[in-house]
Amino acid sequence: MEGGQGRPANPGLVLYARVDGGFAVWDPVRNQKNSEASSRDEAGPALPSAFVFTAQEVWDGLKSDDGSRTFCNGLISDLVSWQRENGPIFEMFKHALLEMSEGDKEKLAPGLSFARLSIDDARDIPTIRTGDRPEVPVVVASAAIRRILGLVYLLVWAWNEHQRMSELKGKDPSSQVIFLVDEVECHLHPRWQRAVVPSLMEVVRAMAESARVQLVVATHSPLVLASVEPVFDSEKDAWFDLDLARGTGDVVLEKRAFVRHGDVSNWLTSEAFDLKSARSIPAEAAIDEARALLRAKAPPSAEEVRRVDALLRAAALPDIDPFWVRWSSFAETFEDIE
Repeated sequence: MEGGQGRPANPGLVLYARVDGGFAVWDPVRNQKNSEASSRDEAGPALPSAFVFTAQEVWDGLKSDDGSRTFCNGLISDLVSWQRENGPIFEMFKHALLEMSEGDKEKLAPGLSFARLSIDDARDIPTIRTGDRPEVPVVVASAAIRRILGLVYLLVWAWNEHQRMSELKGKDPSSQVIFLVDEVECHLHPRWQRAVVPSLMEVVRAMAESARVQLVVATHSPLVLASVEPVFDSEKDAWFDLDLARGTGDVVLEKRAFVRHGDVSNWLTSEAFDLKSARSIPAEAAIDEARALLRAKAPPSAEEVRRVDALLRAAALPDIDPFWVRWSSFAETFEDIE
């Protein structure tokens, strides 16, 4: 079977967003299989096996190794061009950017003007607006906004180029899109982490509405896991946990049942993160010692209780922590413990 055992002959359009801001794109129309007969375009030059962008190339463009061909103009050039044309691709970009915004008061939109950064840079630089704030050049926006801009731009660019090249070659656009995102929460405020995956799902579905879309996301954020609870469908979705095997140190990928934990602190203490508690390390250690006293068969001495009480206070356990109710009731039996 073509593509090897277990691999579809044509997996469709595949995009991979790296944690460092770089990207990789495999397009079944523009990137061919690794054989001499199929790795050349009709015009002759060898086609790359994939488009691999550094973080800077996402912004400035991607060329062939010899510089003779331009595979992608880059975010700065393309966004200026799209905005001036004000056509369907710019509408797609605006809609995706709006959908990927942090919240109702932090809506992202292209600025109304372009900027120049220095006297020795003749490029027009697109700008970005966040809510009611003044527009700023995209290259000096926050790391979070640049992360979202990169995700949206590569999605729009890859899907648009795929459609245009499919038409040029007389082929139907792919019926499948696979989008992989590493550390999707990277640089994002907790408010944004709660919205980014559901928003990304909507953007990809709207953009490639005639295609089957598979989103694969890696995360270390309990907020991201909590955010997908309302949209997780056990018939179509899956959660895999990467963990270290005890004793061997091997990395194991295991499919787990997706359980809705609700509160984010519950996710921290779930098998996803394996924390004993959602508190600070000193607070967790102090509470462990306090619980040991509470469970002790023999009554502890007043000195032991005083020591643990001091640990709890040194750990800056807040007054509203529910553990104080249990501990205070216990400590009150010792007259010299306040």
